[in-house]
Amino acid sequence: MKLFKKIVIGNIILLFVVLIIVEFANYQTYKARWGHVMDKHVSNFDNPEKAKELFAIKYKVPTYPKYEEWINPIKNKIYKGSNTGAIVIIGCSYAYGMGLDENQTLAYRLNKLTNRTTYNRGVSGTGPQMVYRQLSDKNFKKEVPEAEYIIYVFLPEHITRQFQKLYSCYTTDICDTYQIKNGKLVKNKEPFWFLYNLFTIKNTIIDIYRDQRSAEERNKGCPLFFKTMEETYKSIKNNYPNAKFVILKVPDHAMCQKDYVSGSGLHEFNEKQIKKFEDMGIIYLDAEKLAGHQLRDIKKYRVADENHPNERFWNEVIPGLVKTLKL
Repeated sequence: MKLFKKIVIGNIILLFVVLIIVEFANYQTYKARWGHVMDKHVSNFDNPEKAKELFAIKYKVPTYPKYEEWINPIKNKIYKGSNTGAIVIIGCSYAYGMGLDENQTLAYRLNKLTNRTTYNRGVSGTGPQMVYRQLSDKNFKKEVPEAEYIIYVFLPEHITRQFQKLYSCYTTDICDTYQIKNGKLVKNKEPFWFLYNLFTIKNTIIDIYRDQRSAEERNKGCPLFFKTMEETYKSIKNNYPNAKFVILKVPDHAMCQKDYVSGSGLHEFNEKQIKKFEDMGIIYLDAEKLAGHQLRDIKKYRVADENHPNERFWNEVIPGLVKTLKL
């Protein structure tokens, strides 16, 4: 009996040691994989060293941040104008203007060019689920009393972000995700969220799940994305019956790489899918078509992190946007 106990205890200790080794190896792999992304990202902050510490890839307690915690910082991003018909810019860090001075952002520039009140509702690290989450929230109409145009700055990576369980590679903030169930958009439950600070989980279950689901989504014609946009548009119409919903597609950083191959891991909507948006009543615009040329030169069109659009990018897109939408 004593020998049996020793064997059991020994195996438990051995298993524990193996798990520690595996976790350490996955931590190093994850850090090597995403560390350079974080290093470039922090170059956009006024205090890069402080930002580097804040966004460092390390063990953190997983949290479900309250919706208000994400929204409070952008509630005051309002630029007043005297012309009727407010504009709402919504989306991720591209919409928010990561790496730009406030007067260089899409929302600010549109306000100055159109003299319309403009709201910047971009939330860094998010995707279509936060667009839906904001516009379906009962408080949105209070924060944005009137709107004629709601412009969602969409990048192809958002098809993948629909399935991200964490907001980014360097946080453990749990991200809302949705699924279609019985024809309805239903929020997913995350029963094992407390394990999301383990790098073994991040490197395997979380990333593999995200990549597999996004590949399935693209192969099936993006049903979840279209359903999310449909429900988002319904929410818009409930609050602003005469408002127009615009999807402004911009090339993300991966599409600017020299080795980028069209359709390789990103989704570019075809004519049939674009027609589907139009049939839903949604206006679909391509930033590169508005500019009249490609916007994929990193040196010309990206800020220091070689990711986010710079002032020149928006300056070449906005005139076409204003003209097309008659702003």
